Amino acid sequence: MQVDFIFKVAGFGMIVAVLYWMFKTQNRDDLATVVSVVGMVTVLYITIQYIAKFFEAVRTMFQL
Repeated sequence: MQVDFIFKVAGFGMIVAVLYWMFKTQNRDDLATVVSVVGMVTVLYITIQYIAKFFEAVRTMFQL
């Protein structure tokens, strides 16, 4: 696993957490929820790309 992937996900998580906290303290619960859902979907998208690269490497390694 690459370290830049971990830092990318952690940094994105911190940004989402700060935005969520800002909207939550301003009583904008709807925007806080949208920010958290968009953050989760974005991190899931990034993770799926890395999983696809992994399976492609395994497929190449075993010549499937």
